Amino acid sequence: MTQASMLLLEENVWRLCEYVRTHEAQELAKCFVAFISNDSRCVPLWRQRMGKSEDKLITWVS
Repeated sequence: MTQASMLLLEENVWRLCEYVRTHEAQELAKCFVAFISNDSRCVPLWRQRMGKSEDKLITWVS
């Protein structure tokens, strides 16, 4: 992933947070942002809607 594409991802998260702040401010206390990564840039996430198996596992690759 290039530096430019990483900045775009960060900006998308910022814009989402800004939307919640301006339209659903009462929900901010329930919101969290986490950037998850490692050297291989491949992260398993369980219990995701898009997961096909019983444990709803997906693998996020950046």
